[in-house]
Amino acid sequence: MATLSFLIADDHWLVRQGLRHTLSELADDVQVTEASLYQEVIDILTKGQTFDLLLMDLSMPGMGPEEGLARLREVAPTAPFVIVSGTDDPVTIRELIRSGVAGFIPKTAPPAMMLRALQLVLSGGIYVPPSNLVPLSCLITPFNSSRLKSLSGRDAHVR
Repeated sequence: MATLSFLIADDHWLVRQGLRHTLSELADDVQVTEASLYQEVIDILTKGQTFDLLLMDLSMPGMGPEEGLARLREVAPTAPFVIVSGTDDPVTIRELIRSGVAGFIPKTAPPAMMLRALQLVLSGGIYVPPSNLVPLSCLITPFNSSRLKSLSGRDAHVR
């Protein structure tokens, strides 16, 4: 299997070490670069270093998440980002996915789920936690037979 390269950005050393350990299970040869601030990530990417995947905490000192992610997109517009965060706000997750991140993994995710999520993203997919998926039933409009009564004979036949 080929070497996989990752950048882990989190302001907590213990989280970075836990992610490093989990990533080591994805391949025999894993290279990990670490950063603890958005600015460090920007500096690394500005130097031209590329990664198979960037795992980013949403909240790090020195820069807010909106500014940090916007600046990262400026220096590495095609880099695949996965947010690994303690927040699990559905609105935030939806906005992150809409902004182009390749996935969102809550820090509460068990290692097996995290590995499946990372494998999905590495294969080109987008990962959203199951708890944030919209149930199919929410997308279906219930049948309302009373609406049929308002249709003319021809409309009812066509529709």
